[in-house]
Amino acid sequence: MAIYTVHLPPEATTPEAVAEKAVFVKEGFSFFGFAFTGLWLLAKRLWLMTAIYSGVLVLVTAAFMLLGLPPPALGFITFFIGLLIGLEGHEWQRRKYARLGWVHAGTVSGPSLDECERRFFKDWTATQRAQRPALPSTPSVPAAGAAAAPQGVLGIFPSARGQA
Repeated sequence: MAIYTVHLPPEATTPEAVAEKAVFVKEGFSFFGFAFTGLWLLAKRLWLMTAIYSGVLVLVTAAFMLLGLPPPALGFITFFIGLLIGLEGHEWQRRKYARLGWVHAGTVSGPSLDECERRFFKDWTATQRAQRPALPSTPSVPAAGAAAAPQGVLGIFPSARGQA
């Protein structure tokens, strides 16, 4: 069973725009973040983390070359860097959306992403309908004994420059 957090864009005003731009971020380990670390960071548009990852890789490689350590040790270090990104990558995505002002709309679970989207939008549209104010069924009519407005002037002014 997959669990996703749902993030809604701040600039979307209509429900259609919200549904079009909503982002579902998976909870848990990211295999692609682990296996294809640099490409995954670029694909998820995590620019700062891509720069940090590249810098760490350059520094670690330079340190290994200067110290004369064996290449398997470098592979061991890059394995653990990939593991860290696989474990924390989705959290970095959530923080990016929070920093950009996106609204965390909730968490949804289901057997697949499609089912999670259906469940979320079904509940979300129901709450959107419940939050809208209901229109009155009949227009309000003043009571029979209410004072009538002066009939001498048309428009919103009660009298023409002090003249009655």
